[in-house]
Amino acid sequence: MPLFIKAMEIQKLVEHIEKAVKNTQIKYKLEYQAGMIEGNLQFLIKNSLIIPAKIANAAHEDVLYDIKMENAAIIRIAAKELITDAKGLQINGYKDIEYLDLLRAEV
Repeated sequence: MPLFIKAMEIQKLVEHIEKAVKNTQIKYKLEYQAGMIEGNLQFLIKNSLIIPAKIANAAHEDVLYDIKMENAAIIRIAAKELITDAKGLQINGYKDIEYLDLLRAEV
């Protein structure tokens, strides 16, 4: 299923972004920014895991239409939150935005 494959690619990309952010020495202007970046990373990971799970659930033939539409709404929200959290990383001091731009393009 092409949509599931794309979701798995996004998940792998988020894993690489997490590693890159954790291995980067970021100079924070404000002390709370480190916590904000950690929160953004946690939400990125959570949302990247939600998308393939909900796609797989909606792909079954015996799933009711209402459940499929609920899964579609959850997928849409998770995708929007991926973009929002990527922007949060950038705002809080992560400078290698090429990875974040790649994530935006993939979503």
